[in-house]
Amino acid sequence: MSVRSIRWVYIPETQEEDVVLETLRSSSSAQLFASLRADAPCRWLRITASSLSAAEALHASFLPFGRAFVSSTSSGEHVVLFEGSCSHLLEWCVSCDVDDVVASEWREQVEVLCQRAQTPPPVWKCKRGATFDFSRARPYVMGIVNVTPDSFSDGGAFLRRERAVEHALRLIDEGAELLDIGGESTRPGALPVSAEEERERVIPVIQDLVDRGVSVPISVDTYKASVADTALQEGADVVNDISMLRFDPQLADVVAAHGAYMMLMHSRHVPQDMQKQPHYHSLWGELLGELEDAISSAVGAGVSREHIAVDPGIGFGKRQIDNLRILRELPVLRSFGLPVVVGASRKSFIGRILDEPATQRLEGSLAAAAVSSIHGAHFIRVHDVAETSKLLRVLEAIRRPIFQ
Repeated sequence: MSVRSIRWVYIPETQEEDVVLETLRSSSSAQLFASLRADAPCRWLRITASSLSAAEALHASFLPFGRAFVSSTSSGEHVVLFEGSCSHLLEWCVSCDVDDVVASEWREQVEVLCQRAQTPPPVWKCKRGATFDFSRARPYVMGIVNVTPDSFSDGGAFLRRERAVEHALRLIDEGAELLDIGGESTRPGALPVSAEEERERVIPVIQDLVDRGVSVPISVDTYKASVADTALQEGADVVNDISMLRFDPQLADVVAAHGAYMMLMHSRHVPQDMQKQPHYHSLWGELLGELEDAISSAVGAGVSREHIAVDPGIGFGKRQIDNLRILRELPVLRSFGLPVVVGASRKSFIGRILDEPATQRLEGSLAAAAVSSIHGAHFIRVHDVAETSKLLRVLEAIRRPIFQ
């Protein structure tokens, strides 16, 4: 029996069969992925079969293990949707006759998808002895160091090297576990700077911190290969790319050559115009598909998949409803089996809710951090490190099982 494709799909939580069937029949549903929260009741597997009879046979094989639907899409595909936990899917894999029902490579793919959903991402081992263990219940706090004159929240405050280093050391004292140092503002409407100017801003700060014996890992916030190369040579551990490799594809080659780590953030267009009428036909379908393409490009350039983290790009080519939905449905990103980064701190979607300027958005930023933590983020990128660190420690204590 021929199976053409197999993938997770995401369907909003519902018990209404008409909603499920509408998603099943929609040709765009091929673009969607599944929510992989440990307790999610809306975890679905979408299988495209070669014929309606093949789809019906798959449907029959699923029924002992969970809820299933079979239909033909508007584009003529014959598909099956199966709802069940990862354990149910693995039980199905074991029980089915792979020669008659599904080819062995598809069974292996189901097992990989389930493993990604159930297993924490691999540990990151950074320079100077630091590690990131993603089995930890609390996200890591990523402190922002903007060495820029025009960042949306603190532009110009830390442009001088001495001020930037002093700020970084203060963030470490407040609980920062990763320093994200950037020399080019990527706020909406920002203009690019040259690689030379960006290096002049960030490299001396990295050098100074390394010379002082700082053990906290350093991330360089850049999309330029030449800047990243110098930063990694001087002691940075991670490259935080807001362009998802769109602006400088050679960036992946640099990360691979250094055996470094990288964060791929979803974004659209360039900062100058990314917020001019952003639109999505299928938010999660397009966001995850574009991130998957970027991951594939990085891996193709030699970057280890285990060295990649993903960021949904709050505020980067997103509408207000998109930003809120991403935070609400953040567990969808666990389908990659990679660390998840969230950067919502002081952003304009919070300002629209509170009607407050960037410097007065602490409470909203903490709310976003709390939701991100509960929904499985591994890194939370923030300006207000002390307050966020305390919030996350209390959340961890509340969520810790009582018998521990």
